[in-house]
Amino acid sequence: MATNFHSDLPNDQIHPPKDFSTANDSSVMAKDSSGELVWPSTGFTLSTTASCTADVSGSLHNRSFYVFYNTTTSYQLYMDVDSAGGFTPSPGYTGVRVSISANDTNITVAAAVKTALDSLSGFTTSVDGAGKVTFSGMTNTKNTEEVDSGFSFSNTKTYAGKQLLYSDATGSIEWKDADTIETAPSGEFIHWEWVGIFQNKSTSGNDDWHWLNPAGNANASTHTLNVGTSTPSVAPPNIALNAAVFYASSPVTIRNWRVMFSGTTAGEVVTLKLFKASPGLGTGNWTLTGIDTLTDTLSALEVKFEVGNSGASLATGDILLPAIKVDTPTNGNVVYRAHLEMVEH
Repeated sequence: MATNFHSDLPNDQIHPPKDFSTANDSSVMAKDSSGELVWPSTGFTLSTTASCTADVSGSLHNRSFYVFYNTTTSYQLYMDVDSAGGFTPSPGYTGVRVSISANDTNITVAAAVKTALDSLSGFTTSVDGAGKVTFSGMTNTKNTEEVDSGFSFSNTKTYAGKQLLYSDATGSIEWKDADTIETAPSGEFIHWEWVGIFQNKSTSGNDDWHWLNPAGNANASTHTLNVGTSTPSVAPPNIALNAAVFYASSPVTIRNWRVMFSGTTAGEVVTLKLFKASPGLGTGNWTLTGIDTLTDTLSALEVKFEVGNSGASLATGDILLPAIKVDTPTNGNVVYRAHLEMVEH
């Protein structure tokens, strides 16, 4: 018995949502940032095999079919028999001429379609020698469609790998490759902090890098060990171990690091660089790898906040050690507090 209550209607009496019939397979209905109904579709490539027919005394002249290359580019391939001309493509389509002669076989017609598609950019084509032409290169678009050519078409979609429905900062919704989207990593988070002080003495040297003090000096959090103007590339084991602020007891990845700088002299440019060392055996120098650098121009008695995103990975046994330099040391001080956010694998 018929009912007027929409919620009571059986499925076969309920009409699908707007644009459902024209939406791609594996798509979802969404409302975009402009308030419009859209159907974001998972990414795919499209391949079409067209089974062509032979021409009979010009029967294929100005007969055509649609090829959709992507969401913005659409072609209408039309047969032009003996260059008779007179074809006008449908609105919104670019006409592509397929040159054939009267009474050409289906094999010859297929070869002519291939030639026409080869003249365009982005297509890969082949013929089977039996009247079929296969073409690909189309992405995230509608199937190839018949208009009035009399050809038959077989469309095959190949979907991309794992994808996620993604909304960017503007509210735009689309499917994206999961590997290109930053997601929360698995594993335990580790938060690590240290405080560093650089006493800006005029004798320190302009733009000289300084490690944290080795153990046994007055203040183990003070950068007083001068290593010169060149960016450090190696460090003796005793210096590296005593200047280290973190030791990786298991593999970790640095998600980001945040630093608060405070200075007593205006205009000083302070640079803090984070290094990684992989300790080895013996007494030789350890090779350093620069992970990330934060630079700031300080004002007097000002606190400034900087954020870095290194994404660097540490293996078990690796250590982190910071070095600092100031462009024109004075008798003021630079103090910083650093915070590392890491995830354990």
